Amino acid sequence: MRIEQIIFDCDGVLVDTEIVSAEVMVALLKSLGQKIEIKYFLSEYTGKTFRTIFEDMTIDPRVDIDMLIKNVEERVYQDLRAIDGMSKLAADVKLPKAVVSNSNLWQIEKALTATKLLDIFEHRFSASMVSKPKPSPAIYLHAADTLGKSPESCLAIEDSVSGCTSALSAGMNVIGFCGGAHITDNHRNELTKIGVPFIANSAIELEGLLEKVTKNELDFSNS
Repeated sequence: MRIEQIIFDCDGVLVDTEIVSAEVMVALLKSLGQKIEIKYFLSEYTGKTFRTIFEDMTIDPRVDIDMLIKNVEERVYQDLRAIDGMSKLAADVKLPKAVVSNSNLWQIEKALTATKLLDIFEHRFSASMVSKPKPSPAIYLHAADTLGKSPESCLAIEDSVSGCTSALSAGMNVIGFCGGAHITDNHRNELTKIGVPFIANSAIELEGLLEKVTKNELDFSNS
């Protein structure tokens, strides 16, 4: 089936927030008595919500998790970094495009504003719109339904195992993006292992794959 819709993840694809999130979260978790390092955090928690991460930890019940999340969000979104080449690539994509993210809408909009892409993405979808965040397919199914597209006609650009699992479970085609600063040595293998058929290691590689997509030259039929 011909691809009719491109859907970009935000954090880790358009904006390099994942490495900033990891730095902030690891420092905070260590202050709460957790033994955790950046490499492990990136491997296990990239693409997951802050709440999911905190709930996975054994933290003193007297700690106000909502306040922790608020503080982390404020610190992360003060230091947004656009991923090299992605702003231009996304702006140049000719097919209809949207953003799907586990982040809240205000975070998505702040990230897109920082990368000068807010006006480019008319359709922005947050996991807060559905009952479960990625890796559940709910947000991708919601996006496809809202956009009036079948999941099979959509292509998701995702960096995390969580995000790729979400899109694949929704029945979408997926390209894994490994151009962010948070990508670990084994990450490409992890994406391949869960069934991601194509991997782009940079915006330049992604541009080449998307050119093939527009010409219907990329075969997702075995994915």
